[in-house]
Amino acid sequence: MKYCNNCGAELKPGQRVCTQCGTPVQQRSTHPTPPKKSKLPIYIIIVAVIVIIIALFTAYKIIDAQLSPTKQAEAISKDLKDQDTDSLANHLTSNGDPISKDEAKAIYKYIDETDSVDRVADELQNSAKNVKNHKLNDHTVTVGDTSLINITQDDKKWGIFKNYIFNVSTEPVSITSNENSTLSYKLNGETKQVKLKQDKTKTLDDFPIGIYDLKATQNVEDKKFKGVVHIDMSESNSADLQFKQKRFTVTIDSTYANSDTLKLYINDKEQPNFDEFDSETYGPYAPDEKVEVYATTKVEGKQFKSSVENISSPKEDEDEIDVSLSFDDDAISDYEDKILEKETNSESEDDDSDSSSEEKVTRENVIDKVESYEGSALDTDNYTYKEPEKTEDGWGFSFTDKDGELAGSYTIDEDGYVTEYDEDGEEVDSGY
Repeated sequence: MKYCNNCGAELKPGQRVCTQCGTPVQQRSTHPTPPKKSKLPIYIIIVAVIVIIIALFTAYKIIDAQLSPTKQAEAISKDLKDQDTDSLANHLTSNGDPISKDEAKAIYKYIDETDSVDRVADELQNSAKNVKNHKLNDHTVTVGDTSLINITQDDKKWGIFKNYIFNVSTEPVSITSNENSTLSYKLNGETKQVKLKQDKTKTLDDFPIGIYDLKATQNVEDKKFKGVVHIDMSESNSADLQFKQKRFTVTIDSTYANSDTLKLYINDKEQPNFDEFDSETYGPYAPDEKVEVYATTKVEGKQFKSSVENISSPKEDEDEIDVSLSFDDDAISDYEDKILEKETNSESEDDDSDSSSEEKVTRENVIDKVESYEGSALDTDNYTYKEPEKTEDGWGFSFTDKDGELAGSYTIDEDGYVTEYDEDGEEVDSGY
């Protein structure tokens, strides 16, 4: 059943015009419509295809040229000569990963310290040309005596273009601490932490070869210090802790000090197992912390104290300070002479049966011992002498002037050896 396209009225078979609205009825043609001929000539299509092919080939060559080792080497060479480490970070890798700006600075510093930047930049370009011209898979650029940058073809980019990487060699870096501590340092924007043990070596990480100064803090017991971790891989692969601290060694400047009785004190605290022949390092102490150092020694039973040294902070080029402690050698020598004289006199008097030293010192003869030492009777006209008193080592008594002021004193050993002191308690002389 057919219907009018205009009014929708039912149409009878063979009806040419709608009886309702007069709209002609469309008739289906029994003859196929001939195909339309193309309006574009074939030569235009051929030209278009050729243009597209040329454009694709040109684009391929441009991209391939940009990815060529010579082009990449040219960019790195320019970065080095311009000291543009930010751009250098975009063109180098390490272990196949892009390097950071911190690492790029360290690499540049290494090249500048160990070689000529211009020479390395030129060698880099020459090496890249060799890789391209001779179709080499890799080639190494040497800086100083070190193989620093390796040019390597890294598969293909987007499946069709040769891709090259300029990879910087890495080395493990270790560190040895003077004490148990916790070290924190910053690298590539990240804070890394490692626990260190005294005199033990620990590997920090693998670093691209370079010279680094990494901001760091070190916690030693309850003290916190700020400084840097210095890594100079042109000298060694060991990190150097550079913190603002007081560290020092101690040497003893004395001929007469007794090594067996030497004791070292830091801020009045005795340091155990001190050995003047051992170069032990003391510290760390904070830069503003007061640190006083002195030593003591005993000679013939008498204790002597060294000079007292206040420790200052090391200079920029010093890791530690050498502190020299001195004793009063003249005082020690005089004391040893007196002891020797005392022993000599004692031996001499032991051989003399009539010597007064054989006579036991008592209250009755103690004055006689003093008068024998003085070579005359006591001056009772100008001085008043106290009664002798018994002591642990013998006897002793003092004397005053006519105004009642202390004028001096004597001590008498059990063997009759007399020591004389002035009003301030300073030794004047001694003998039999």
